[in-house]
Amino acid sequence: MVEILVAIVGIILTILFGIYTIIKMKKKDPKVELFFSKNDSLVLVSQTSNELGLEINYNGEKITNPIILLDANLKNTGTIDIDRSMILQPLTIVFPQEYNCLKATVLSAPENSSIEISIFNKHKISLSWDLLKKKESLELEIIVEQVDKIPDEISPLLRFYEKIKLESRITNLRNIKKGDFKSILTMYYNQKAYYWFLIFLFYFIMGVSIIVIPIPKVSYDLLYVLEYNNTYSKEKILLVDKQSLILKNSYNNEKKHMSIHDFNKEYSIKNIAITKEDNSHYYLFKIVGILMTIISFYWFKKIFSNLKFLKSSKQKVYSQ
Repeated sequence: MVEILVAIVGIILTILFGIYTIIKMKKKDPKVELFFSKNDSLVLVSQTSNELGLEINYNGEKITNPIILLDANLKNTGTIDIDRSMILQPLTIVFPQEYNCLKATVLSAPENSSIEISIFNKHKISLSWDLLKKKESLELEIIVEQVDKIPDEISPLLRFYEKIKLESRITNLRNIKKGDFKSILTMYYNQKAYYWFLIFLFYFIMGVSIIVIPIPKVSYDLLYVLEYNNTYSKEKILLVDKQSLILKNSYNNEKKHMSIHDFNKEYSIKNIAITKEDNSHYYLFKIVGILMTIISFYWFKKIFSNLKFLKSSKQKVYSQ
């Protein structure tokens, strides 16, 4: 019974260790990746402002078109640092033709870093840096003017952000991922849910395996009370063949191999004792299995909560 349980545990641990090793190996592969996300966006000046007769000026000029402020974040989500030597062409943020960029500012950056940002052609922002280590990020504030009227079939803020394009030539960078803050949370929770699922699977399989393995029936052994040199001991007699046997001591499990002839000559049987095998530890295994199964549902609950979060996040994005 114990041997079977140990074998099952070994197989499960081997499978989980193999999966973990593959994940770690994939993580070690060099990956150049940037993630552009929207922290927040809002309309500073709307069409309603103009209808109310409010006069708004920017750099000494009257503003009559809607103005949008975008708070964005650029993060190095890869596994290696991106330095200036890898940037063959600065990162370019391209806006739709119906929007003119008025201002672009770096709100926050890694300490002692050198960041260059500039606007050209009214529709593009050029961004470069000396070093952006993995997991480091830049926070940008961008102000744009909507110069052309846009149909109101979709939220203007969402439409503006979705039409932003990102261009660059950075060594080994295939593309720049774009999302919003919810996308970052989605990525985070997806990764967590993956590990939660492995933990759930381990506890559930282990718990169920321990529960379903039957408890062996109680076995009884015959112990012979033997006299040898005026001393008594309880021994189990194991027959090897027609000529020899093994005496197994009931206290220290010491084994003694001898011929049947010598046994009959040296030993005499005084009594027979019946012993019952203690299988209480099997019930302890069952309790452990039940506890592991219960714990597995805690991890399943975390996965379910994660799925609910992702579903609600998608609904919020579509409703914007």
